[in-house]
Amino acid sequence: MIAVSSIAGVRGLKGAHAYSASKHGVIGMIRALSADHAKMPVTFNAICPGYVDTDIITRNTESISERAQMSQEAARALMVDLNPHGRLITADEVASAALWICGPGSDSYDGQAMEISGGQP
Repeated sequence: MIAVSSIAGVRGLKGAHAYSASKHGVIGMIRALSADHAKMPVTFNAICPGYVDTDIITRNTESISERAQMSQEAARALMVDLNPHGRLITADEVASAALWICGPGSDSYDGQAMEISGGQP
């Protein structure tokens, strides 16, 4: 089982208290399920992406732009700048991580929160 959490579920996200709490809850649920089913041939993990280049980024960019009185380009740059590699994460990168978790050689990867965050500390 793979649940999608967020980097906010690992670190918290300034100004997004409820979102961060819900994503922490996803990780806690995954870890509890992993512990409950440890002897079964199934694993439970969470994927925790940072800012992924999707429609959500477009909506967030518009919202940040309005609230902070800045251009949409500057608002998008705020999210890009959080990734040390200087770009947003791609959906394909997240999908590749999920495929690895489901593939051979990952049987002992269980109860984990996999960060896909472009090197965010």
